[in-house]
Amino acid sequence: MKKTPDFEVVREALSLARRAPSVWNRQPWQWRFDGENLHLYSDRERMSGVRDPDGRLAMVSCGIALHHCIVALRGLGWATEVVRFPKPADETLLATLVIRPSLVTSAVDLSMFFALDKRRTENRPLAAPGAAAQHLRQLPHEAVHNGTTLTYLDDAGARVIAPSARLPIRTERLSPWGLDPDHSAVAVISTQSDTPADQLAAGETLSAVLLLATAHELATSPVVDIPERDVVRDEATRCGNRAQYPQAIVRIGLRRFPIPPRTHRRTTHDVLQAR
Repeated sequence: MKKTPDFEVVREALSLARRAPSVWNRQPWQWRFDGENLHLYSDRERMSGVRDPDGRLAMVSCGIALHHCIVALRGLGWATEVVRFPKPADETLLATLVIRPSLVTSAVDLSMFFALDKRRTENRPLAAPGAAAQHLRQLPHEAVHNGTTLTYLDDAGARVIAPSARLPIRTERLSPWGLDPDHSAVAVISTQSDTPADQLAAGETLSAVLLLATAHELATSPVVDIPERDVVRDEATRCGNRAQYPQAIVRIGLRRFPIPPRTHRRTTHDVLQAR
């Protein structure tokens, strides 16, 4: 068995990982493969026109892409050792993936792998998770693995943050879609501080949440561009969260509409460079 993957393996992994969602679908990342290791770079030029003065939105987006790539490689039989921010002098280099063969792929890893191609963002109102709510209990544990927290808001909290986070209407009056209001579970992913490393980790957690929910036939809708983070923080704190910096909101529930079509993504050729 080869100790390192060839370019075709990396290209296959990124053909799946490129489906990662990002803020306003800007996909602000670039991958480079040096023949042994795979490197993730931020591409700030792709955020042109997006208000992101501190780079938080781009960093969370890149964290989603990083986790998607790790999942894709695991599903193809490769383990990864991830070195985050390996060169402090180069702020654009976010992570280096040392890739080695893996003899075992867990059932959870495989479920996330197959979810890579199935996941879609659902911006329309969702039904309550129902019996599938049992699967939501594992998501806070997934957040802890990345040094983040995931807190579910109660109905009152979800209603309070809906305007500031641009969530669908949750009141009993008709929504803009002319249907019942949204009844999804609403989770907030937070970090103790607000450094690029925290933001990247939050993106990785968000990716795991999206893929695990998809694996259990639940629809999701992430929100990273949060205009009023203090409102979200206060409601998350009231619901038991101790972290100070909300990085993302996720709605999770049962789909009530036909699966939406794929949104455009950059080609594998565009996101991957060999050097």
